[in-house]
Amino acid sequence: MMSYTALYRRWRPRTFQDVVGQEPIITTLKNQIIHHRIAHAYLFSGTRGTGKTSTAKIFARAVNCSHPIEGNPCGECEVCKQIESAKVMDIIEIDAASNRGVDEIRELREKINYPPSIGQYKVYIIDEVHMLTQEAFNALLKTLEEPPKHVIFILATTEPHRLPATILSRCQRFDFKRVTIQDMVERMEYICKQMKISIEKKALELVAKNAEGALRDALSILDQCFSLVEGNNTITYEIIVDTLGLASEGWLYEISNSMLEQDVENTIKLLHEMMDNGKDMIQIVKQLIEHFRNILIAKTFPDPNEILELPQEQIQALKIQGENVPEQRLFRFINELNETENTMKYSSQPMIILEMECIKLCKQPKENALEDIIERLNLLEKKIQEGNFSTKPQTKEQKKTISSKPKPEKSSTSKPKDEKEISKDPISKETPKPLKKNDFLTLEQIQEKWETIMKEVKRKKVQVAALLKEGQPAEFHEGKLYIAFQDGFGFHQAALAKRENIELIEQIVSEITNSLVKVESVMIDQIPSYSKQLEEPKIDPVKVAIEIFGEDVVEVVDDEEQDS
Repeated sequence: MMSYTALYRRWRPRTFQDVVGQEPIITTLKNQIIHHRIAHAYLFSGTRGTGKTSTAKIFARAVNCSHPIEGNPCGECEVCKQIESAKVMDIIEIDAASNRGVDEIRELREKINYPPSIGQYKVYIIDEVHMLTQEAFNALLKTLEEPPKHVIFILATTEPHRLPATILSRCQRFDFKRVTIQDMVERMEYICKQMKISIEKKALELVAKNAEGALRDALSILDQCFSLVEGNNTITYEIIVDTLGLASEGWLYEISNSMLEQDVENTIKLLHEMMDNGKDMIQIVKQLIEHFRNILIAKTFPDPNEILELPQEQIQALKIQGENVPEQRLFRFINELNETENTMKYSSQPMIILEMECIKLCKQPKENALEDIIERLNLLEKKIQEGNFSTKPQTKEQKKTISSKPKPEKSSTSKPKDEKEISKDPISKETPKPLKKNDFLTLEQIQEKWETIMKEVKRKKVQVAALLKEGQPAEFHEGKLYIAFQDGFGFHQAALAKRENIELIEQIVSEITNSLVKVESVMIDQIPSYSKQLEEPKIDPVKVAIEIFGEDVVEVVDDEEQDS
């Protein structure tokens, strides 16, 4: 029986043209080979499955090829054939994850001076180089800086930030980007065509999407799906969905509509359908987050095709779904589902966590209602600050009266306006009568009206009312009201003591009590008379003993008499 070769190994790139999605890097490397400008050290960085090691192997064959074709190895010369068959040791691949110590690097340094056996260069490919220890990096440093002329180092890593700056500065760095969905789909279509396997394009797009930019992952998923098809049957979108344990596209639209329409019953019903089918709940949350994100992108971007690598009909469906949904609501859904995903990872009951979150999102008020309330509150606060308490809409005549300013009168003997004319002006106010100090006003009277005072303060400025709520009228003396705060509320006391806040409270208290009142914000221990009232009454032990045992039984003895 012949051993089976995995799809990603079988279709590993053999030439630079086979490397997918890295055109700028491939062009640079080919030009260096053509013009003989080969560096002594390279660093290939990027996420998994983007072609770093494959490119390094192609480059190693190309620099040793006897007759390179436009920078590519010819594959026909003796050097290419021997390197392909792994019969020569001129290309050494080292896994730094398992050979990460200083001893392995010292051994490499000892062997590095030997010339290549048949080719022009000895190429050392160190994969996952970030796994080397600090001592190993130090041992490699000098060799990397001044290697023999016949040696080329190619370092590959997924985490370049973990490499010392001294290593980075000695290498030509190439950052491999994630492979786009379109590039992956084209490559997989080519492979399926060569293998004579029928597959829907929509299925390939789903595979590419779930590979997250790694072509190797995409080929591994595709390899798994090949096993599910018998004979000449076509690999469908539904087969890929089942293989990956995903929810279908139609289900995502259905449950997202239920959540946006606040249909709790249908949302939970759809959720349990997925659970009964054995779907992974974490994966479902990820799909929901991505779906709401796609709605947001389709709604906010004039041309979402640049961001969303999706078919045009699907983008149009996303636009229609998000047409009447406020952006703030989508932000809230994405944020809260993201937090739910993190919570579910460490919970013993992830399904319950997801159910609770879905119910909470369905029950939350729509953003339109919240925005309308906030706007009305801001408008009301503005009117109160301006002193415009009129609830009737202004007429055209009133607007003209506001916009027009009266001309200055030349004659001092000119008659004033009629009282009727003055009353028509909405801006004009009656001059309030000056309040006088009321010597008969007491603290008890202020405390009786304190609830009314609080309501008026809240009506005019909510922030001041929140501070005032933690204090209480503690003392009233010579026309000054002391508002006291308990220990632990020093911040509230200091904030209330600001001039604009005190003036607002003085105005309201004076108007409600019809007396000129000054206000001061203090801590409770600054008012002796009030702190005495809070002290618990002292208990006389003699009186208590007489009440219990009777006067005949109890005898009071002084300390001096007892000592004698």
